[in-house]
Order: sequence, then structure tokens, then C-alpha cells
Amino acid sequence: MNTTLTIKTAIIALTLGFTSISANAQLHRYRYYGHGHHATTVVVHTPSVSNINNRFTQTERLGLAVAYLKNHHTISIKKYAKLTGLPRDTAEAELDAFTANRRNRIVSIINGKRKVYTLKR
Repeated sequence: MNTTLTIKTAIIALTLGFTSISANAQLHRYRYYGHGHHATTVVVHTPSVSNINNRFTQTERLGLAVAYLKNHHTISIKKYAKLTGLPRDTAEAELDAFTANRRNRIVSIINGKRKVYTLKR
């Protein structure tokens, strides 16, 4: 009976020994060949809000648009953006705000895919 206990203990010891050697070899292989644990970094960019430093106030820009429209029949968003120094999206939003205000004489005309602005008659 003592021999059976010794044989069982030896088998358990050998099994544990082989499994730890195998695990150590696999760990070494993954570290050596670069297959180890990988960390993933998620970078979230928040939109930066830029302060528009413009040389004209909104009232002055309205005056610029009206003066331009007195000399020309229409003004495009691109031309207004270039004239005022505003980004294109901001220029379009501002021209739409001018047309929404009934006191202003500017109206929008959609000509196909192109949107232009002119003075009321």
C-alpha cells in the first residue's frame, strides 16, 4: 500500500512539473515572438471650438452684404465667406439668419443646387 501511495505521488508531481514547464515555454514563446497581451488605446478627440476673431461685427457684415448686393444682383455663400472672412458654414448660417429677419432686405433664391441671396424689390 505504501508503494501505491509513492507511485501516485510521483505521477502527480511529474504531471504538475510537466504542465508548469509547458506553460512556461508557451509564455516565453509569446513574449519572444510578440504574441503576448496587447493593450488597446482608445483616443477620443473632442471637437475644438475655435473663437472666430473677425474684424467686422454682424451689423457691419450685414452692411457689407447689402452694399455688395446694391452693386451686384446676387451674392453666393462662397463670395460672402470670402468677403467677410468667415468659414463657409458660418457664412451660410449668417446669410440664412439675415433672410429670416424680416427687417432685412435680403432674400434667398435657390437656383438649381445653388443657393444665392439678393435684395427684396
